[in-house]
Amino acid sequence: AYAAHLARLHAKLAAIDGSKALGLFNAQCTMTHATDRFGLDARSHSYCQDHLADPCLETTISGVVTTAGGERMVVQTRAIRDDEGAFIGFAAIGMELEVFDKVLTNVAVPDGAVHAVHAVHDTTFAIVARTPLDFAVIGQRLEPDATLAQALTTSGWIHAFRDSPIDGVRRLLVFQRMDDLPFIILSGESREVYLAGFRGALTSAAATTGLLTLLALVALRAHHVVLRQRDLLHAMAHHDPLTLVANRRALEEVASSELARMHRSGRPVSLLELDVDRFKDVNDQHGHGVGDDVLRAVARGLREHVREVDTVARLGGDEFAVLLPETPSDRACEVRDRIAEELNGLQVACSDGSNVPIHVSVGVATVT
Repeated sequence: AYAAHLARLHAKLAAIDGSKALGLFNAQCTMTHATDRFGLDARSHSYCQDHLADPCLETTISGVVTTAGGERMVVQTRAIRDDEGAFIGFAAIGMELEVFDKVLTNVAVPDGAVHAVHAVHDTTFAIVARTPLDFAVIGQRLEPDATLAQALTTSGWIHAFRDSPIDGVRRLLVFQRMDDLPFIILSGESREVYLAGFRGALTSAAATTGLLTLLALVALRAHHVVLRQRDLLHAMAHHDPLTLVANRRALEEVASSELARMHRSGRPVSLLELDVDRFKDVNDQHGHGVGDDVLRAVARGLREHVREVDTVARLGGDEFAVLLPETPSDRACEVRDRIAEELNGLQVACSDGSNVPIHVSVGVATVT
């Protein structure tokens, strides 16, 4: 059984990175099994005294312990109990201080900053690692204070601008507990390093703000381009490209909306339909360019002699329509007569110096 226990201890020791020694102790703090030395009386060590003082204690971590060979380590223990739960001893493992050095190598240290890991046991605080390395302070116990005590029971970071408990230099200090272990990482930066970093952060923030502003302007410009393209597509889909008035599709959409409103309000809707007389002869005799000028002149005349709420549309060819919301039949006839009179007096100039008179026919229909 002894050999089996010893084999398990060696296997466990090999599996734990940074472990230096592993042993079993009885309830009197005498080592009964060990991977290193046997028969050690640990009654003078704090980790043994903790278990003897509190039989219900499950685990403890010591401060820095110096072995007979001069090596320094931190010892963690765990209670061993019988079937009834009574304390019958504990297992102890020694962790070399290089474990904490490895922790520090993963902490970003700016020039001028000081980092230390504190081993915590009861009310004593021992330094087990430090960057930059200073063997003179390894194992040194710090005077406990309220900040250190608070760091032991706080999961987050604690900030304080104060004298460093290590060398007395005034620094911006950050205390953070290592997971759920009673160890504290202490990071300190001098005022000069801190302010330089702060200024750098401000410069970086200003540059970032400038970049974000530029990106926002680019995005805004792209958004405006999209809106313009969307407006252009909408205009192309709802307007006649030659005369720039609404097309048949747009007129149908407006007419559907106005008819629905008429049914709700009971107010009539009128529609004027117009075509250019002998328009084919204009194209044949003077060319399609003159014919286009005639159509544009008719569209302009219609827009100039109707209300803003009225919709002028080209249905196709030489046919036009004007939708008159909330317009009774008699009023629509007045509009028809005025438009016919104005348009029939127009002329379009030709390149040969001649003029082409415009003649239109206008009909009216009213829905009530």
